[in-house]
Amino acid sequence: MYCTVQFAFYAGRFQSLQLLQLANPIEPLLENWLGRKVMLTSSLLLAGSMLFLTLAFPKDHWGIIVCAWTGAFFCGIAFGAGYTYTKDLYPTTLRSTALGTASASARIGSILSPIIAISANLHQVLPLVLYGVTLFTAGIGSLWIWPETKKIHLIYTLEECERLAKTENTWISFLMFWRKKDTTKARQ
Repeated sequence: MYCTVQFAFYAGRFQSLQLLQLANPIEPLLENWLGRKVMLTSSLLLAGSMLFLTLAFPKDHWGIIVCAWTGAFFCGIAFGAGYTYTKDLYPTTLRSTALGTASASARIGSILSPIIAISANLHQVLPLVLYGVTLFTAGIGSLWIWPETKKIHLIYTLEECERLAKTENTWISFLMFWRKKDTTKARQ
């Protein structure tokens, strides 16, 4: 078979697209099983971690591609979970505005993408690390988002939204539990 650089480039893109298409049927099933917040936070942290892991490989190593594709897979899951979570958090009167704002924010990232890709001239994996920092920071930030919306009906009024906002954030409670446990040991 005659293989050119262009063919290899497009074959790699096609394989990457196939991997990302696996996320489409899996993501809603996992959201309903694990919950929206868990899916969003864990997929952002996993995607960022996989892109950070590319630093561990030497230049032109196949591990960079595997980590980048795995990071892209988890990023695709986070993208879908983010839209679902945004839809669940806001009342009917604000839902379309919230989804439009989320979509516009995603497009800003798309606009900045070529600029970040240019940083590959400095180092081969620098764009992956920059994306990894962004994803990992978003994953840490998502810990403070409102509580889990799994098995909660869609919110119709602002009053329901305020009630949901006042419920306990289990992730923060978990972190505070460990903090209280450490300060109790320090006093003894």
